[in-house]
Amino acid sequence: MARASRNSKLETRASRNKLEIGKRHWQPIGKGLALGYRKGADGGTWYKRTALPGNKYSIESIGVADDTRDADGIVVFDYFTAQARARHMAHQQVTVKTRYKVCDAVADYLQWFAVNSKSLAVTEAVINAHILPAFGDRLITSVETKDIVQWRDDLVRAPIRRRSKKPAEGAEIVVREEVVNLDDPDVLRRRRSTANRVLTVFKAILNKAWRDGIVHSDEAWRRVSSFENADGARKIFLNAEQCARLINTASGKFRNLIHAALLTGARYGELAHARVRDFDAAGGIVTFHISKTKAHDTFLTEEAVKFFESVTAGRHPDEYLLTKDDGTPWGQNHHIKSFNAAAARAHLPLATTFYALRHTYISEALKHGVNLKAVADSCGTSVRMIETNYAKFTNTDRRAMFNGMPSFAVAPSNVIPMKSSRTVK
Repeated sequence: MARASRNSKLETRASRNKLEIGKRHWQPIGKGLALGYRKGADGGTWYKRTALPGNKYSIESIGVADDTRDADGIVVFDYFTAQARARHMAHQQVTVKTRYKVCDAVADYLQWFAVNSKSLAVTEAVINAHILPAFGDRLITSVETKDIVQWRDDLVRAPIRRRSKKPAEGAEIVVREEVVNLDDPDVLRRRRSTANRVLTVFKAILNKAWRDGIVHSDEAWRRVSSFENADGARKIFLNAEQCARLINTASGKFRNLIHAALLTGARYGELAHARVRDFDAAGGIVTFHISKTKAHDTFLTEEAVKFFESVTAGRHPDEYLLTKDDGTPWGQNHHIKSFNAAAARAHLPLATTFYALRHTYISEALKHGVNLKAVADSCGTSVRMIETNYAKFTNTDRRAMFNGMPSFAVAPSNVIPMKSSRTVK
């Protein structure tokens, strides 16, 4: 058992009572480990400080000091039991770090993700398909930059696995592999785009472990960059004629979904979860909920107001704003097959996705002079994102502003430059 460290200022209630309120006092109790005390108005608190690489520290609360009540070794600690608790916590953390695997990091991340984010099922599917098979049994401290780079590149090269249609009873499902044609620029771009999205999920898992103090450095994966110019398909903008063809080739309630996307620039998930009550005809807005705590108001044109009035007429406020033909709500990826079919009939670019409708809305708003901040607020995004992804529209608008600069009325020069007759040797 480690020998207790002595400190006359912290050992007794009387000595701690003389200390300044709000200031932390530290006593080293081991290599890279210190016990801290901070006096408050109603008593003090003990802390554990652990040294990290790069002259950084991790500070955690141990418990309440026995300034106003007796120590119980569970919630309230005196100076010596606080030391013992700090050493025990440090020992536990070292034990965890030496055994902590990527699969443990995944479990912790998904537990956090379920409370703090959305699309849990999609994220779990990505992890189960691409991350756990490659790294699940690895100690997180053993994952190196070269491992992640090799895995990222393998995601691009991986063959396509196709399962046979439902076989006869008792027969096995046949899975065949097809080599990917990476000589096709569009195929390569799509593969790199997918690899980037998977890499983002893996980095998020590793970053949480780093923030939780499980690993001392994020350098191994911070060095791994995403593929550049891999998201070109998401920057497709449709013109008015293409939009009209797309709407006209769609049918049933799916047509309403496409029309609503072009009139609002909303994401598929926002449209799928909107309720009838979210439409305010008098105010000319639809409120879209990004998450349980975040929402944004989209301002509607007269055409859009008339459209939503027709969609919501006579319906209960709690009903979904947009539904499928059978009245059920749109779910995860329910729109993809219908959209691909409609896009093909409308002769749209092959890489066109539902997200192109959002791009189209934003680009048209900018071309028609809508304020940058208003576009960002209406679409539930940031001005920075608009500036980054829609520069060709914002720059045109800004150039038009400079055309209003004053003229200095300087007469044009009548000097005609002469061609040089010198021969360059």
